[in-house]
Amino acid sequence: MILCKRYWFFLLFLFLSFFAKAQNTLPILAEPEIKIKVKTEGSWSYDFGISHRNLIYSEDFLFEEIQMELAHTTNYALSERDKIGFGVKYRFRGIFDKSRHNELRFLLQYGHSVKYTKIKTNHRFRFEQRFRENTIFRTRYKFSAFLPLSSEEKERKWFLGEHTEFL
Repeated sequence: MILCKRYWFFLLFLFLSFFAKAQNTLPILAEPEIKIKVKTEGSWSYDFGISHRNLIYSEDFLFEEIQMELAHTTNYALSERDKIGFGVKYRFRGIFDKSRHNELRFLLQYGHSVKYTKIKTNHRFRFEQRFRENTIFRTRYKFSAFLPLSSEEKERKWFLGEHTEFL
């Protein structure tokens, strides 16, 4: 009897979700990124990146440049699974749209990774301070999973990965 109620509740929830709407339009963004990771023999590592965000679709097909971002993060490995980091990001927005302001970000983060037989998962908690028109404090959580594309332990340089991030 309880299983039957849960089944109907799930069907009702699924049916009602077709009528729910969170946004009027579905914007599609593209953000190609180049990231370089530098590891040292010690516990320190450094990440450098550049990215470019573009709006591809929003009601009409278009290609609109939104921002370019330069980023640097310095990380310290606490253990094989845990690391902390601090960094800075700068977003150039004013060069694409004069009404928007450039943005400076400082960030602190903690990362925890777990390696299973083939899949590696990462959890990252990040605290950001954004300097724009107003100063904004923000927290973020990111979950990532990676699967190596080669079976040999020595050749694991290429990975298939997926991540999702919550604000």
